[in-house]
Amino acid sequence: MNKNWPRWIVASLCKHFDAQCVGLPLIIEGRDVLDMTGNRLQLLIDGPSGRPQSGNSWALSTQVMVLATTVIDDDLYSIHSSVGIAAGAFHRAIPVYKYGRTEDDDDSLLSCLTLIGDVQISHYGQPDPAAKILQSSVKANYSIHLEKE
Repeated sequence: MNKNWPRWIVASLCKHFDAQCVGLPLIIEGRDVLDMTGNRLQLLIDGPSGRPQSGNSWALSTQVMVLATTVIDDDLYSIHSSVGIAAGAFHRAIPVYKYGRTEDDDDSLLSCLTLIGDVQISHYGQPDPAAKILQSSVKANYSIHLEKE
């Protein structure tokens, strides 16, 4: 696996979801301090995981989850509105660019992540009776095939 692929994939996903999740604060792990107040979205990325294919080809997969948190108030559908914002960001293809600050990074297009299967929405309700919040998640798996140079 190319040493840059994980960074480029995660950076591209962060930029994509940051641009698409308009209307609510999006917390990105490592970039933002977790603000536990107000309605918010939190981006969580697992991977990429990879396996070599023939020659220098690699198949990589990445799981993306957006956790939606809303304050319980008189708007019964607030959590569903937040989930809708998050779900709208899960596109069939997400471009991966060579983002970063090393000599290998030039912001050029590397390839695209492709959605695998369904975008899944799960509702967790009120995770703690003392906390007046509701939580739901939107998650999906993406794959990409790359050639190691």
